[in-house]
Amino acid sequence: MSQRRQYQDPDNRPVVSVCTILILSGFLIGLATSNQVASDLRVYLYSSGFLGILSFLALDHVRNRRRLQAEAVEQMLVEERLERHVGSCTSLSDLRRDSKDFQDTEELDAIPEDSTAAMPVAS
Repeated sequence: MSQRRQYQDPDNRPVVSVCTILILSGFLIGLATSNQVASDLRVYLYSSGFLGILSFLALDHVRNRRRLQAEAVEQMLVEERLERHVGSCTSLSDLRRDSKDFQDTEELDAIPEDSTAAMPVAS
């Protein structure tokens, strides 16, 4: 799911977005490829275009890494809240009651099956 940041404060907005860097880099490489500029300027246009593409890739990588890190922190917080909730639901009295029910079923299992055959049947 792609989320777009909404910058409420104009001071927090970036001056140039990552996509703008990629667009301008493509424009510079396209301009260098055409015959509209002098041949001595083509080296500078190519190098600035390729550096722009490299910076786009680096900034995109950093953005994805931060997003994954934020998702991991959010998942960890949700898991901690769930553990606290489950821990508060299972109190000590619940555990004692469950262990008593378990002991009762063990006592029933301990009764030999032959004793049921020895019981008189009422007619």
